[in-house]
Amino acid sequence: MARLSEQDKQADIETKKAEVLEKRANAVKGRAEAEKLEAEAIKQREEAEKMKLENEKLRLELHRAKIQLALDILNQLAPSLPETERIAYLVRLLPPLDTVISSNLQIVAGTTKGAG
Repeated sequence: MARLSEQDKQADIETKKAEVLEKRANAVKGRAEAEKLEAEAIKQREEAEKMKLENEKLRLELHRAKIQLALDILNQLAPSLPETERIAYLVRLLPPLDTVISSNLQIVAGTTKGAG
């Protein structure tokens, strides 16, 4: 999730860079320089769009993984559940999974000391 958020922010930065380059292109008096800046702006926009598409792909993969996790949990807890009930429980299980996935959890292996 953090990687996705970082990539979203990076895509926004690239979009802003493209906007700045377009404004600079409009302000430049020399036509050759303006064309060069416009080409750079187009390249920046393409890069931003590419990042956005990649982020959307990651979001879809994450959503599929959440659904698969919910299905795995249901299969472990109630393997003989009818399909209609399985779907109903799946829909109810996704929001808590979102909460767990988006939480900043840190699992630390505990150590035990023997009485000595």
